[in-house]
Amino acid sequence: KVYGCTDTGSINYNSLANIDNGTCIKKRYGIMDTACINYDSLANVSGGVCITKVYGCTDTGSINYNSLANIDNGTCIAKRYGIMDTACINYDSLANVSGGICIPKVYGCTDTLAINYNPLANVNDGTCNYKGVNIQELEFSKISFYPNPAATSITFENKNNNPIYIEIRNLYSQLIKKVLIDKKITWDVSNWARGVYFVQVVDNEFNSTKKMILK
Repeated sequence: KVYGCTDTGSINYNSLANIDNGTCIKKRYGIMDTACINYDSLANVSGGVCITKVYGCTDTGSINYNSLANIDNGTCIAKRYGIMDTACINYDSLANVSGGICIPKVYGCTDTLAINYNPLANVNDGTCNYKGVNIQELEFSKISFYPNPAATSITFENKNNNPIYIEIRNLYSQLIKKVLIDKKITWDVSNWARGVYFVQVVDNEFNSTKKMILK
């Protein structure tokens, strides 16, 4: 008696066996190379065509999509549409796909209070002319603060196209606070001493001052 697998279709068929002992293992054809993307861990007989692994971005919506890749390696870069021409005022430094309408840069004076204000300009070139304009009124037409008198808080609003520095001083000309205002800012002044303060608009060319009261 010779015990073993007597099934000729099994991978462990024993031609010498004359008594089947139930150990037969069926053949399973497949790719047995782990370097292939279609590797079959259950295969016990090599068969089929190996498909080589290709790493890359498999997202068709990404700018770096790789049509040959079959394994995503996490490098996909999402498309961002925008203006990619630096000569445009609406240039988008983060854009990687061109899209939208370029707005050309137009240099000139963008301050409506200047006598040479250019309504078509979108980039201030520093040529604004304030000749004949009252400087005190000009500077504080750019900055407003309210309420005045104030009790607990006060808001400063910059109406200019560019950020402006302001300084807050007390009656003894001591500097209390200096800040660059871009558009709008609100301060909590509830802990400030009550009394008179002076708000000074600081510009490269001139300064101007206005009274602020805390009650």
